[in-house]
Formats: sequence, structure tokens, C-alpha cells
Amino acid sequence: MKEGQVVEFDKIKSLEYVRNLGNGGTGQTELFKEELTDTLFAIKKYNPVFENDTEDGFGRFINEIKILFKVSHPNIVRIYNYYLYPEYKTGYIEMEFINGIPIDQYNPISSQKPWEKIFVEVLEAFAYLEKIKVLHRDIKPSNILIDENNNVKVIDFGFGKKLDANEIGGHSIVLNWPYSNHPEEIQNGSLYDHQTEIFYIGSLFTQLLSNEIERFKHKTILKKMTEISRAERFSDFKSVLREVYSSQLITEMFSDEDRQIYTTFADNLMAAVNHFTSDYKPLENEDEIMKGLLKIVEDSALEYLIQDNAQLIGTFVNNSFNYSTKPFISVEVIIEFIEMLRRFTPFQQKIVFNNIKSRLNNVKVIYALDDDDLPF
Repeated sequence: MKEGQVVEFDKIKSLEYVRNLGNGGTGQTELFKEELTDTLFAIKKYNPVFENDTEDGFGRFINEIKILFKVSHPNIVRIYNYYLYPEYKTGYIEMEFINGIPIDQYNPISSQKPWEKIFVEVLEAFAYLEKIKVLHRDIKPSNILIDENNNVKVIDFGFGKKLDANEIGGHSIVLNWPYSNHPEEIQNGSLYDHQTEIFYIGSLFTQLLSNEIERFKHKTILKKMTEISRAERFSDFKSVLREVYSSQLITEMFSDEDRQIYTTFADNLMAAVNHFTSDYKPLENEDEIMKGLLKIVEDSALEYLIQDNAQLIGTFVNNSFNYSTKPFISVEVIIEFIEMLRRFTPFQQKIVFNNIKSRLNNVKVIYALDDDDLPF
């Protein structure tokens, strides 16, 4: 053989027909079985319902083939082969058979895979598409499947677009988006890019989780993904994933028992503060805070309850405050909190103290009157 020589493999491969997988506006998809490898394949035929769309639709069909051959990701449908018949304006795509359900039919309880993991898999798929400069442009529940092993599979790139090296997006297009909300760039018809897809993925999960959004661990990330304004939204999927991974790291860093100990302590501390009487000034020296907590335990060593709530508040703030003698705070609550801090790494301790600062920063300030403020 010579370099550049065209070689034809004309051996016919026979497939056994199994069943129809579905019909759509651009054709049908059928399931076949290859006997030698005992493998199932989904074969999609381009055969549009409306003949006036044949030319444009066939172009999109070829474009889908080009896109799928550039894609290799565990959460995106895999293509094996294609067969084009341009003289008939039709063709076939032979691809991975996904035995699954649309994402809006997924039940995390029966599958034992939480929404958080499904969310990450979808983000990883779209971050990969962003990396290879491919826009999906048809985000909806039926195009994101959950297979029989509870893994995400993104399908249907019929409206997809492969961007040129220096191209960052495309013109806004009419989508099959099933909900009413759209980002500003779609509302004004100016642009469709990966930042737009961030909005639609975020909106999709917001709809899917509408009844349990408060329990979703990444709800603050969803909120930023679905900002109408581009300036307020995540700029790329890489940034979204970075935020998710960081959140997961912190979540995995603390056990349920740790969270319970922290919450009990922080709730008692906050209940003891009525309001600040001057601007909040947190104590920054964490060693001094630990010494202060140990002093409280020492001063109440023979008691069940700490004897001075002001002493506890003063361990964390360097400003004046008004406090309550209730709640009656158990010495054991303070001891458990100290023991937890002692077994934590410095990084974990920093996170705990920052969380307490965030709580205290929300305390109302009611400034105390000086004598000079009185009329006489």
C-alpha cells in the first residue's frame, strides 16, 4: 500500500434487529444486536417527518456525526460508525445503546445514588464539551439519560455546534427548552455559548429538585449557575466544578457527629447573644479562643452549667454586647466542642472558627447611648 491510498473494507456486517427505540421529527432509532460480540447497538436513521426540512436537517445530521467522533467521555454517548447516503439525503449513525431513562424520571432513593453525584457527572460531561469547544444547544431532560448502572449519559447532538479555535460562541437559537426561564443573552438574542449552557443545566436541576432543593448540598452553586445576568453567573464549567469539588471536600472533612457538636455549640452561643452594642470585632487569635474556652470549663468544673454566658461570648468577640442569662449552657457542650477542635487539623479548625464568625456577623447591632446623646 502507498501513503494516501484509499482502502475499502466492503465485508458486510450482519446485525439482528431487536426493536424500535423511538421516533422523532428527524427520524427513528432502532435497536440491533451484533452476533459475534453479543453487543447491542442503537442505530439512528435520518428520515425527517417534514420533507421541507430535509436539506438543512441532513446537514445537522452530518454535523452530529462529526461532533460525536471527536467526543470520548464516559458520560457522553459513544459513536461506533456511520453510513451516509447523500444521494437520498439520508444516513445512519451506529452508536452505544443506552438502556436508561430521562433524568426527570430518575429516583435517587431506589437507585441509592444521590442527586449530588448525578449533578457532578452532568457537570463533568459539559466541562469536557467546553474543553473540546462543543456546544450541545438542546439541553432538556430527554437528552440527559441515566443508564441501568445509574450513570449519566448525554445524548443527541443534532443541534450541537463545534466551535472554531478562536470562536467563543454562536448566535442565539430557538431551543426545545421545556421551561419558561431564559438568560439575558437569549432574551436579547445576542449569543449562545458555554456560559449559556451553565444557565440551562442549573435551571434543569432547579426544576428537577424543586421539592427538595433545601436538602441539596450544592443549592448555592445552582443559584449562581441560574443568574439571569452573565456578570453574576459562573463564567465556565471549570469554575462550577472547582466550586463543587471544594464543597465536597469540606463536606467529606466533617462527620455527622462533628456537625452535631458544632451546631449544638454554635446554637447555644447565638442564643446567649441578644445584640451587639458596638460594631462587631471578632477575636482573630485562635489560640486565645481555645484558652478562653478552657478557662470557661475550669471556672465551671464542678457545675453542670457554665456560670457566665458573657464569658463565652467574650471568648469570640472584642466588642460590647447585650446578652441573656438563658439558655443554660451545659459544660459538656463546651467540653465536646474543645475535644473536637483538638482532634481537627489547623485547616479544619479554621473552617469552624470562620463559620462561627459568619454567624456572629449577622447579630443585630443596637448602639448604646452615650450621655452626650441625651437631650439633658
